[in-house]
Amino acid sequence: MYRIDFIKKLQRKKEKTAMEKRTGGQKVLFAVFFVIFVLYSLTLIVPFVWVFINSFKDPYVYADIMSDALALPKPWMFSNWLDVPKYLEVKGQTYFTMLFNSLWLSIGRSLLYTLCKVMPAYCVAKYSCKFTKAYYGVALFTMILPIMGGSAAVYKLYWGSGLANSPLILLAATGGMGFEFVMITGFFRSLDNGYSEAAMIDGAGHQRIFWTISLPLVIGPVSALYIITLIGFWNDYYFSLMYMPNYYTIASGLYVYKQLTAEKFMNVPLYYAGVILSILPVLILFIVFNDKIMNKVAVGGLKG
Repeated sequence: MYRIDFIKKLQRKKEKTAMEKRTGGQKVLFAVFFVIFVLYSLTLIVPFVWVFINSFKDPYVYADIMSDALALPKPWMFSNWLDVPKYLEVKGQTYFTMLFNSLWLSIGRSLLYTLCKVMPAYCVAKYSCKFTKAYYGVALFTMILPIMGGSAAVYKLYWGSGLANSPLILLAATGGMGFEFVMITGFFRSLDNGYSEAAMIDGAGHQRIFWTISLPLVIGPVSALYIITLIGFWNDYYFSLMYMPNYYTIASGLYVYKQLTAEKFMNVPLYYAGVILSILPVLILFIVFNDKIMNKVAVGGLKG
């Protein structure tokens, strides 16, 4: 116990010494960048705070052009939040239906998307041949191509093949290239081949080595990739509008609701409440797994 306290005190002393070694110019530069980042953070946080406060306003008070947009609600309409599941619907699809569509579409797409990045990355990193080198080169080349340039072809492909407007659209997330593929390939290449060679001597096959040896060693970056992808797909309203018009998600449903209902019937505070509720799942997900992901990024080893 005393040894741990001594080590902590020694670390604090080293940190303090590092701060004291900074010159006056470095301290001024540090203060300037600190102010800049604080101001940048406020530009991201203030809009959400404004939306949250206005979600409690009376719809008619909010619609009054003479009212102060920065004023606090008088009175606080907590019923706006309770009315979200009742009245926030789009073309017959209720809020809970859109929530269900968001769940299965985001979770399913993220899982297939991550697996289709990880498995080719492992093959390219651990099996050297002309095909893997060519595949890696093509993956690097496709990263310089503009994504929106192929939107017309993708739209034609999905609707022509019958994937669009169907749960089969999950198969659209099976692309095995992109920046994520290159990143995971680097993590697999950093692993010592001694682990897989020892498992192969014990009789393990290639699939077992991948699932039980190699994949657990990079579970940190893979988990981070999955969660980041899940958050991105949760907020992706464009994909749902283009390819799933009969399956509104929370993101696409809120977009359509704002265009058709919120502004027409002056019920914008209800729309704001729905927006905040749509943020809560991914916000909770990030808060719960943030530390765990960051702590698992470093590649571990075997003990014994």
